[in-house]
Amino acid sequence: MTARGTRRPMGVSARVGVALVVLGVVMYVAPQFVASNRLAVLGWTVAPVEAWLAPRDKAAPAGGVDSALIAPAVPSGSTWVPVLDVRLKFGTLVIGAGSESGIELGEAVTFADALVGFVDRVELHVARVQLLTDDEASVAVIAADSRPASSGAIVRRIGLLKGANPPRLVKSPMPEAFVVGDALVTVGGEGSRVPERLLVGHISVAGPVPSVKLAADPTAVGQVVVRQQLKSQSALFHDEAVTISAYPLTRVGEALVRGSGLRDACPGLALTHGGRFLGRIIETSDSAARVSLVTDIGHEVIVRWVDELGQTGSGTLTATLDGLYDLTVIAGQAPGFPMQASTAGGQALIPQGLAVGRLVPEGGRWRLIAQPHIPRHAVIPIFLEIPAWRKLHPDGRRG
Repeated sequence: MTARGTRRPMGVSARVGVALVVLGVVMYVAPQFVASNRLAVLGWTVAPVEAWLAPRDKAAPAGGVDSALIAPAVPSGSTWVPVLDVRLKFGTLVIGAGSESGIELGEAVTFADALVGFVDRVELHVARVQLLTDDEASVAVIAADSRPASSGAIVRRIGLLKGANPPRLVKSPMPEAFVVGDALVTVGGEGSRVPERLLVGHISVAGPVPSVKLAADPTAVGQVVVRQQLKSQSALFHDEAVTISAYPLTRVGEALVRGSGLRDACPGLALTHGGRFLGRIIETSDSAARVSLVTDIGHEVIVRWVDELGQTGSGTLTATLDGLYDLTVIAGQAPGFPMQASTAGGQALIPQGLAVGRLVPEGGRWRLIAQPHIPRHAVIPIFLEIPAWRKLHPDGRRG
């Protein structure tokens, strides 16, 4: 008889031991696999019941964007550039033009005639702007009504604006000469990269070290001006079609979307349909993403509006209970009449000009008329310069 034929079957204790080892390996590996592929696993789980969970494919009304929400006319010899992201915590924003378009280090960036900051890092198609709220920022300023003395010197009403929140006026020979409301403009001049007499802000608190309220609030602008004619700018977004697999996904709301192109996505991108803003990505995997919807309680989106009197402004819309929204004004006057709102841009890669909808006042809050239907199919505008964006904002990693 061969050795094979004489081999004894494995005993019970040995089998139990092997089973325990296998079980231990599975218990160790499975949680790590599930944790690293949580959204994909969720997608597999949802797939068998998608017919019940998935929304109907209704057309979401685009709502349209009023022409008054479009940025002002560009100053002569200048170019509007989209703001792709704002990081007030770090005192920076990212703009959608880089070295290929002619952007250079130290370039002044404005909104209309108000100074926003200076380019401090340049990639091929994107650049980072150091805001005047950054601790390292500084610019020489004078009071707008200052004029040189007969000797050509400006003594009393000049100083250095030092970045902070709020910025401060330092190194002024006579700081007490500034009073609340005084407008400050850039000194500029020959040999300077800073144009002359750009509006910087107004004195908000007088004293030995006056405080300054900036004229350009970076959270309120979706586009900024570079004061040169740029070369052709590369397309920065491409539309990726996705399927909304499940809604609502949680008690709060949310949605699970799936698509082969999501490997290039990152948290912060918008979910859109028919030119309307539906929400933004808060977590991604290679094939699925979790989305916070504009109707979810606590969802925030920065908008620009125009009301029935033609007055414009910007602020943060926050979804509350029963389809109502709180509005925190960033710029302009609080509206008192029904208004049309669109995305302001600059908020975690959400493009400017996506329609949010028409809002009417109700009990100190705002009701969104014709809340968006959640369709079966939607679009995510995916930012093409994700690697460059992460280099400019190292904390912008996958959620």
